Amino acid sequence: MRPGGDPRRRPRSRRRRTEELARPRGVEVETQAGVRHFGGGREEVPKIVSSLVAAGDQVYGVCVLRSTLEDVYLEAVGGSTG
Repeated sequence: MRPGGDPRRRPRSRRRRTEELARPRGVEVETQAGVRHFGGGREEVPKIVSSLVAAGDQVYGVCVLRSTLEDVYLEAVGGSTG
């Protein structure tokens, strides 16, 4: 077993913190017209895709964007990259 134990058996509060850090940052959809960005998260994907298809767009890929460790750090310290 790895140090720190089995990650599937983390305490509930620790899992909750991890989920908060990995919150959605929007939805990226690749269509024939290019890549488009939408607000929301996983729950909004079916609505976004169906509305694009109903409007005649061809959807080639969908990605739910999540916070990276760098995003979380920069939010915590109020900084920016570059």
